[in-house]
Amino acid sequence: MAGVLIPVIVHLWNDRRGKVLRIGSVALLTGTSRRAAWSPRLTQLLLLILRCLLVIALAMLLAGPYVIRPAAAGKGWVLVAGNNVLADSLVKMGYERYVIDSGQDYWEAFRRADALAPAGATFFVFTPGLVSRFAGDRPETKREVHWKVYPPVDSVNRWVEGVWRVTADSILVLRGIGRSTGTEFRRERVVSRATEYEGVVVDTAAMEVVIDDGGNRQDGDYLRAALRALGDYTGRRLRVVSAGTNHAQVIRCRPEWAAAAWNGRLPVVLGREVFGRMGIVEMDRRVIDAEQVAPVRVNYAVVRTDGGRTDGGGPDRERTYNERIDLRPVLWAIVFGLFVLERIKVFRDGRQKA
Repeated sequence: MAGVLIPVIVHLWNDRRGKVLRIGSVALLTGTSRRAAWSPRLTQLLLLILRCLLVIALAMLLAGPYVIRPAAAGKGWVLVAGNNVLADSLVKMGYERYVIDSGQDYWEAFRRADALAPAGATFFVFTPGLVSRFAGDRPETKREVHWKVYPPVDSVNRWVEGVWRVTADSILVLRGIGRSTGTEFRRERVVSRATEYEGVVVDTAAMEVVIDDGGNRQDGDYLRAALRALGDYTGRRLRVVSAGTNHAQVIRCRPEWAAAAWNGRLPVVLGREVFGRMGIVEMDRRVIDAEQVAPVRVNYAVVRTDGGRTDGGGPDRERTYNERIDLRPVLWAIVFGLFVLERIKVFRDGRQKA
């Protein structure tokens, strides 16, 4: 910060305009004789202040300042989805209770709470371990988090995924069974002429598919054969149409399908491409591993006081987690603002002199 002397010296050096001093009796003897005198003084004070502040801000920026937000004085937060006995006991001990909204993604709910909670507040989270409620990447946090998952009450779900007309007097029913270990689908052929089965409308339309073989006729033949096998296995009516047909699904050959054409898995690959993802998200009962749930712990500052010993080898008596807040982004904005103001001031003073 001693660099603030530089703009002061520059201002004094530039202000060398002499003052004309008239000496009474001598002026009568010498006629037009004049003597120039210079006394140091500061002019353009606003410009000088701006330049001094700019130097100070640059010095602070190079120092890399930060502030430490101390840990929360309270015990922490309890995030819970539904009712949990252990969460109730923590609330009685002084923890703050926050309920996760129904249908909200658990990781997203944690991110929002993590941004609102005081630094250092410990989190206890109690949620079902349903895979469908954990989307995206695992969150990161600086705080201590204890995440407990438990199996849902309804550990098995059964539903009708779809119903298709096979013949005039029979339908094909695809049933889904969701368990904690995975989701299973079973086909069942039922004799029925009804247009609705267990609340699901019977699909009688044929699915139109357009094959884009990229000019390779042999690849197109492989795709047609795989579609026929897929239709025979699922009972769905699949019809290959020309590219000009509206509302048809376009299937393009992909290089990664080459191996599937030889190992017999091409119909399975096409099934995912044609029918998309099967299963209703709300019916998914798969349970995530508890080790995959907890957020990733990132760097944090630790202040530790060891009881009974001074060499750091004793038991932890107190542990406080503090959050460091970097001030350099703010200083960059201040430096830029001061530089713009200094240039504007110089430009205006130059126009006034002109």
